[in-house]
Amino acid sequence: MGFTVNAESRNKFKQKAIGLLAANVLVWALTFTIYKMPSSFGVMFSAFTLPYLVYFALSDFGAARSATGGTSVPRVIGYYFVLSGAAMIVTLWGAASLLKFPPIFIATMIVFALLGLFLFIFLEFKPDMAEPTGLKSLNNMLILYAGTSALYLFTSTVLPQYEPENEIAKLKQATLSLAGADKETVIKAGAQVFKDFECFNCHNNAPGGEVKRGPNLSEIDMGKPEKITESIVDPYKEVLKPFADNPKVARSMPDYYGKQLSKDELVAMVTYLENLKSALHVSTENMPEGWWTNAAIVAEGQKLYEGVVNPDVACHVCHGKDGKPLFEGAPDFTKSPDMENLTEARWFQIIKYGYAKDNPMSAWGEMLSDEQIWKVAAYEWSFYSKGKLGKADPVERPKPEGTAAIQAKEKYWD
Repeated sequence: MGFTVNAESRNKFKQKAIGLLAANVLVWALTFTIYKMPSSFGVMFSAFTLPYLVYFALSDFGAARSATGGTSVPRVIGYYFVLSGAAMIVTLWGAASLLKFPPIFIATMIVFALLGLFLFIFLEFKPDMAEPTGLKSLNNMLILYAGTSALYLFTSTVLPQYEPENEIAKLKQATLSLAGADKETVIKAGAQVFKDFECFNCHNNAPGGEVKRGPNLSEIDMGKPEKITESIVDPYKEVLKPFADNPKVARSMPDYYGKQLSKDELVAMVTYLENLKSALHVSTENMPEGWWTNAAIVAEGQKLYEGVVNPDVACHVCHGKDGKPLFEGAPDFTKSPDMENLTEARWFQIIKYGYAKDNPMSAWGEMLSDEQIWKVAAYEWSFYSKGKLGKADPVERPKPEGTAAIQAKEKYWD
């Protein structure tokens, strides 16, 4: 590898570097002013373009040129594509990971970026040939366009993409109808609308969850149904006014949901959000009224316990599908006296924070909402009611009293 550093090569690199940096400055300026794009757009633009500085340096200073000044395909690919591509992979992967893009999206983006780099290098270092003129030049351009298109289309078929059948199914799905639906059904339908329109991208709806682009909806007062409706269909009217001096926030909420949501979808969404706090903010001291004997709650607890809802939360791996422990030290839910003696507050505490500081029992508070924790407890009680009490159907659990009652402890797990 022979670098040639002279006034001409330095001038070439300087011009390209200034142009590239100027483009970045322009994009960042537009990001925060006219277009009001999120800063992630500017970050990814810089991550994609700045690695070309490595390529420009290698190219302009003749990294792949031989002593006689010529180049060869192996030198061009080895020095320019490999080294510049490595810089591109590092910057793109680093920036996208920092912004928490999904790994498959990062990998796909890098593959297409490397294809662009490859074509860029090919056009600059194509084999020496006489410059075509007239129809021949047009013919060459069409061949290049067809070849490039074929390359990108082939890559698209190899890389993971959205399944067309799934997307078409979404478009063809039946319009939501709330005719004759009770409140619980409407709330469940609203939760599905919230999910289908991907509101979770900007708003967390779980107590204690991190604040994303917008506030955690389970921890703020959204007001009456009319106010919630307005915040969805016309957020710029009142909701975002306090942020007028911050353009990024002031224009962050889309204003097209009023057109995209049907009347019943909007009603369902508003009802869901209106009841979100009451639904999620359950007591951490006592089981919600009637849940010990609610067969539907027990069934939902079973799905959580067995990892159906979330494979990462699978209580049966240690405690057994039948409530009998698979590991030494785990309680036998079918006969342990603790099943009667634990206060509800202590039971909840063990699931959420763990049993003790150095105990194998994990803390599940990061993966289970308070509501889900109570459902798991309701299902765990069913093991005891069947095994020790001989009751097949859910039965009420008496509140422990006296010296046998196991009370909640200090938070020694913190």
